[in-house]
Amino acid sequence: WYPVGGGSAIVPPIIATIKEAGGKVITQRRVTEIIVEAGAAIGVKVANAAHPQQEPEMYYAPKIVSDAGAFNTYLKLIPPSVSLSDRESIYSFPKGEPVFTLYLGLKESAQKLGFEGENHWIYSTYDHEETGLAKSIDQNDSPQFCYLSFPSLKNAAAQGHTAEIISAANYDDFSPWQKKSWRKRGANYGEIKSQITDSLIEFVEGHYPGFKNLIEYAELSTPLTTEYFSASDRGSIYGIPCVPERLEQPWIAAKTPVKNLYLTGTDTFSPGIVGAMMGGVKTACLMNGQLGFLKIMTNIIKGH
Repeated sequence: WYPVGGGSAIVPPIIATIKEAGGKVITQRRVTEIIVEAGAAIGVKVANAAHPQQEPEMYYAPKIVSDAGAFNTYLKLIPPSVSLSDRESIYSFPKGEPVFTLYLGLKESAQKLGFEGENHWIYSTYDHEETGLAKSIDQNDSPQFCYLSFPSLKNAAAQGHTAEIISAANYDDFSPWQKKSWRKRGANYGEIKSQITDSLIEFVEGHYPGFKNLIEYAELSTPLTTEYFSASDRGSIYGIPCVPERLEQPWIAAKTPVKNLYLTGTDTFSPGIVGAMMGGVKTACLMNGQLGFLKIMTNIIKGH
């Protein structure tokens, strides 16, 4: 399944639903703090990204829902003055996996090579434990594996031809540039990105000859890119990792220890778009009381 028009097509109907319910969508804002008084969340403090010199904006509500993930919510947004026993556990929990994503514009359809929109997982070995470990850049001239996808072949409304290559990354390789701003990380950073871009393309070319000749444009995102745009911990694309220990953590839950503060998204359910959606369902059910799930499902069945 794939949304016609791409991922951005998911947004307008959600915004319409929010507005119909009396809500408002505000962009170019960054939440800097969840306001907590007398042990209860009462609002959020927000910085205006378009006007960073302005005083913080305050928004108040009887209930606050955070989809910023458990790491950001507990360690960055809830004030340090609020006593939380889970902070150390969250901080020391295994980190999620960062990745490189190579975005490609193609001269013509990849159907020329026999692709029809399916996803490909390409491995250099059957040892998946080995391929799951991202080596340092200087040790990893050739990727151990990659994921290859063709968004334009999935999207009936696509105007051009595109592809994506995703592979594991080592976040610590980019420590020299962590404090530098997007697009201001210097020539060395650009050279490393070019090296990684070439290695990913050559890796796919080795399995699908002729792929390289289709490419007209290439742009690589690193873990720093992901961290910058999504504020994820160490550039992880899937939040808290799905290791067995995750199931034992009390903070992997929609309800937080702070009264009237709820968590939603992948860290309350499971990774991915469907995981995030079901995390939203889980939180909504909880906020609607003991019969919340029945109430929401009844409305869905009625078409409300």
